[in-house]
Amino acid sequence: MFKTTENISLYANYVEALRDGGTVTDTTALNFGQHLGIAHAEQQEVGAKFDYGNLGGGISLFQIELPSAAVVDGVGNLDNEQRNRGLELSLYGEPTTGVRLFSSATWIDAELTKTQDGNEGNDATGVPEYRFVLGGEWDTPFIERLTATGRVLHTGSQYADVANDLQLDSWTRLDLGLRYHTGRWR
Repeated sequence: MFKTTENISLYANYVEALRDGGTVTDTTALNFGQHLGIAHAEQQEVGAKFDYGNLGGGISLFQIELPSAAVVDGVGNLDNEQRNRGLELSLYGEPTTGVRLFSSATWIDAELTKTQDGNEGNDATGVPEYRFVLGGEWDTPFIERLTATGRVLHTGSQYADVANDLQLDSWTRLDLGLRYHTGRWR
């Protein structure tokens, strides 16, 4: 991280990760139920953050490359690859004492970059193209330590199969809540 000014920081990172490769779930595969071993993923990210006390936010560009499961010649393996490229924006602040707002927007291009079944270039499954969040908190003046919370989350449509024949609709969720601060946990 490089702090350009007191309020602005730039950063870049590169991460290699090992994760569980999962289990072959395709019941037609000869090795159905077999563990696929360890999967290797890579992530690169660059971004900027700013914080002016009552107002802050950030922007980041990222790319994640990870293997995905495939069934080739009747055998499940981790020979497919997926690449997620995206942009994330966030903004948060406290416009007045006791009122906090936050928002974020994420766009992702999740593409199958290596496949065994002719689906190369298709959108990856289970990854929406965009996601937006807007939320806030209000410290109520009538009950000390009681905070009302709310958040609206909108997620874009996404594919449920590698052939991109089955698409799940976009959806929106509203979360409302109350939080009471009892003091420090000991």
